[in-house]
Amino acid sequence: MFSFLLLHNRDCHVWEKFLKELEEWLRGKQIGGTVEVREVTSDEEARTLRFFGSPQLLVNGKDVDPMAKDMSNFHAIGCRLYFWDGKTYEQPPLPMVERALKEG
Repeated sequence: MFSFLLLHNRDCHVWEKFLKELEEWLRGKQIGGTVEVREVTSDEEARTLRFFGSPQLLVNGKDVDPMAKDMSNFHAIGCRLYFWDGKTYEQPPLPMVERALKEG
């Protein structure tokens, strides 16, 4: 069973679409777990959560983006971009999420 935390801010609404896609994908793959959704409202909270843009998905407390370990500009505003397999995304691509699940 996995723990999912979807962090977002009020500036970027991509998270709403991503949440629907993620929940549908998890059901289709028969992956257990619930997705908790939390709005980040301050830079202080962003630093505590290591949040650097919306949307951000944590699986069992770890960011699904392999590049996250090198990021340090935590802030509560703005959208985040993801880079995967030579392409740019406004949300974590599902293959990135799948890789994060396999790595545990």
